[in-house]
Amino acid sequence: MGDMGVHVIDLIRWNFGEFKRLVVHSGIAYPARTAPGANHPADVDDHCSVLGELASGAQAAFTVSRVAHATNDQSLEAWGDRGAIRYRLTREGSRWFEGGLAVSPGGADFQPMPPRWTPPAAAGEGDASDVMGKALIAPLVERMLHGIRTSQTPSPSLVDGLRAQAVLDAVLESSARRAWVDVPA
Repeated sequence: MGDMGVHVIDLIRWNFGEFKRLVVHSGIAYPARTAPGANHPADVDDHCSVLGELASGAQAAFTVSRVAHATNDQSLEAWGDRGAIRYRLTREGSRWFEGGLAVSPGGADFQPMPPRWTPPAAAGEGDASDVMGKALIAPLVERMLHGIRTSQTPSPSLVDGLRAQAVLDAVLESSARRAWVDVPA
């Protein structure tokens, strides 16, 4: 969860609000395998499914997996009484880091929505680590430095990180207890 799941948690929190409580099912897909570079069995969950209730009363459900073959993507779908929204990020194509957003107002077909900001063309050049650094990490560092220079709290902030950590802690507790757990406010 701490590797990929925190990004899904952030997507949900930033777009729909804070988690109130959650329940988790997680596990190790291949318990007999050894941890990379170690002489002991794997001890970190490979997959995790979360069902959560947000402070607004809305429900959120998501799955994170490190054992799903042939895919490396993130997707988010939300439905409400006035329409729906769909987001998907796959690691395919030259500008995969831009993802795709589509909206369905009032039950109409999904229509692509252009991004508010497009990374420069050079962001897509280089190996995968270079692309992630230029297209995803550099803009966050730029926001942080701007916040320091202007004495404004950047977004995401340390408080955002602490709130995400509170959700991750509740995920761990729920997984261990196999029960619903409240997320501290």
